[in-house]
Amino acid sequence: MAESNFNIEYFVEKHESRLKCFRRLYRLMDFIAISVFLYTIFVIFNIDTIFSSIKSFELYTGRQFHFAGFSVLFETIGLIIISLTIALIISLIIHKYSDKTSAIQIIESKYPQLRERLRTAYDNRNTSNIIVNDLINSVMEYAKNVKPLDLLNRKRFASSIMAVLVAVSLFSVITIYDYNTDIKPVDMSRDIFAPEDDNTSDELPVTDNQENDDKNQENVQGETSIVVVEGEKIDLKLPPGSGKGFTNQQEGNDNQPFEPSSAYDINVISSKAYYENLPEGYQSVIKQYFEEMAKK
Repeated sequence: MAESNFNIEYFVEKHESRLKCFRRLYRLMDFIAISVFLYTIFVIFNIDTIFSSIKSFELYTGRQFHFAGFSVLFETIGLIIISLTIALIISLIIHKYSDKTSAIQIIESKYPQLRERLRTAYDNRNTSNIIVNDLINSVMEYAKNVKPLDLLNRKRFASSIMAVLVAVSLFSVITIYDYNTDIKPVDMSRDIFAPEDDNTSDELPVTDNQENDDKNQENVQGETSIVVVEGEKIDLKLPPGSGKGFTNQQEGNDNQPFEPSSAYDINVISSKAYYENLPEGYQSVIKQYFEEMAKK
């Protein structure tokens, strides 16, 4: 009896252990597929550029680390760590709600002869009577036909293999052709979080002094400007080409005296310094002097 109990207990525990191994294999393949896929996406979108914008990692960017004869950039190591961390979290979430069917239920679903009987025999393995002993012996006879691969979920296993192949193939193509986009997360963050400025221009900001100067400056070549002098409005304008500045239009209408120029050549006019009232004895000499100066 003890031998039968040992056999039924050993049989169930052995298949439960194999089932756990298969489920670990599913998790591992999913973890690999997600990690490779995430790393490929990070490479395509230049996620490695974020390290240069973080002060803690800025000094390490561009450095190479040697592992088993291979040189690996710091950015590559960072992307691998990030990919593995995110993939681990996603895998745990996925498999937290995965199938929890026991090995006994799977065996009974594949072998109708053991349905309900294997479970009953295992639950009563510590009971000793004729009925239980006969049940355990008959169950163990059918259990010899159970194969370890019967616990393998072939559809689940095939989907995991397919996911790994797709992720590795995509990564290989990206690596061989060195493909990546022009999108950089640093530039995107600057565009998203930059303050909005609808009046953006390349001109320098105007100071208060410049604003005051602009207000005081008149359009001298445009329409007539109006100024107020001692409470009176005066129309000012600058005639084109005059070069004399502003003129008062009201004052410009006044008649001003005009002296016509001399009709004689200025060179033949006698000097104003010459006059007839000359000192006695020197008249002829002074007169001759001025006449000679006039000739020149």
